[in-house]
Amino acid sequence: AENLFQELQEHFQALTATLNIRMEEMGHRIEDLQKNVNDLMVQAGIENSVKEQMLKA
Repeated sequence: AENLFQELQEHFQALTATLNIRMEEMGHRIEDLQKNVNDLMVQAGIENSVKEQMLKA
């Protein structure tokens, strides 16, 4: 029973580490996406109008 518990604990730790890595990667992807959307808005010339609408709301 002790060996089984140890194996389960190690498996859980490995899954937790993998999940943390994937969440960090997803965070970087979201930041990149936000930057790309902001860049596209600037290129399209709509950044200022969106900010103005947000201030009026």
